[in-house]
Amino acid sequence: MCLTPDRIDKNRPGAAAVAKPLKFIRHRSFYHPAADKRYLHDLEPLLAGEGRLTPSGEKRLFEALSFCAYKANKAAAGAGHSRRSAGKGRRPHQRVRDRLVAANLGLVYDLVRRSRFNNVDTDELVSDGLLALLQAVDAFNPWRGFRFSTYACNAILRAFMRRSLTETKRHGLVPVSFDPEMEKSDHQSELRQETVGLYGERLRSALVSSDSGITESELYVLSRRFPENPEVKRQTLEEIGRAIHVSKERVRQIQNAALAKLRQALENDPILQD
Repeated sequence: MCLTPDRIDKNRPGAAAVAKPLKFIRHRSFYHPAADKRYLHDLEPLLAGEGRLTPSGEKRLFEALSFCAYKANKAAAGAGHSRRSAGKGRRPHQRVRDRLVAANLGLVYDLVRRSRFNNVDTDELVSDGLLALLQAVDAFNPWRGFRFSTYACNAILRAFMRRSLTETKRHGLVPVSFDPEMEKSDHQSELRQETVGLYGERLRSALVSSDSGITESELYVLSRRFPENPEVKRQTLEEIGRAIHVSKERVRQIQNAALAKLRQALENDPILQD
């Protein structure tokens, strides 16, 4: 009997898993005839190694990860409902993914050890951190120029923050006996500091990144209007105008244009996305 799509038992265990496509970052080079050689040639030394990867090796594996997922999805579509064919196409992707996860597991435990989320159990932090790491591996775009450790650490910290907020809300709903130590908790203040620190880091990154489109004159105005060192006196629009030989109103226009670019850069920053 021919197994047409309408004869497939969709309730059969594993049927849904085969049909679900793998996540990947699409790149135009995947359609090049030499794509297999470019992304899959001589990967074995990287896959067989242990511990952390070099930046170049890590970038190469992330590019291979997306290419393997692209090929696996393409093979699964061509194989129809053949679990064997679809599973075979996924094995290279799984090997690369496992190696990337293993190479970056230390990030989770290091952040758990250094974190100050005292209202969350350590095992919960580890669990949320590992899940965030897996999601970061699947979502990371190696062609955008970010280091994965930066992307992953921020994703893991955001997972910790969400868990901490959830725990705080949960404790607020459950009646508990009075505990003087809990009354002294500065957890919310620490959480705000973590969030401010994250945005500050991404703001500094946007200032030096060419992707934000900030010009030298705009960077000059921002550095004088909003000095990073609190001991440095903030200059007025008029003082900056005299220094660069433009009017006070022109300095205001440059400042507003630069702030708009920074706001857009932060809104588009993948690290700050939920």
